[in-house]
Amino acid sequence: MNGAQSLWEIVDLADVAVRAASQLRLRQAGRELSDRASIELAVDFLERATKGGWFLSDKANLGSFDDTLLPLNWATDAYLAQYPLTSQERPDYSAVAKYLDGVRSSLLVILANELPSRDAYEKALEFVERLAGILAAKADLDLRAESRPAQYANRRT
Repeated sequence: MNGAQSLWEIVDLADVAVRAASQLRLRQAGRELSDRASIELAVDFLERATKGGWFLSDKANLGSFDDTLLPLNWATDAYLAQYPLTSQERPDYSAVAKYLDGVRSSLLVILANELPSRDAYEKALEFVERLAGILAAKADLDLRAESRPAQYANRRT
């Protein structure tokens, strides 16, 4: 995967996370979802990330894994922002996968026009907001890095 493709995947996912967070806030206020696609895309992302977590944890019999681990990487960043590790710890991908699956389940309940428990709802909203912030910051850094060579090239002429 080249840098530009990865950058646009980050931008696209940040967009999905921002839109999904907005929909969760609307739903929390008692309004209907107006952008169900954002929640559906968030569910798809969480499913891919969860499978990656189970694959790395060796806790599931996935057989082979034919997807990228990028969704897990980004989701783990958001998870670790909430549950930081000590300097000696490594991520427990089984715990990450279980957490992500819980968030995914909450989003599925919301898509069914129901409300999950308050704790589950807050956990899902916090995760989506955290993911949006992390990805937006990463996209901003990557965009700045991509534009630097062009800026310098223009100055030489």
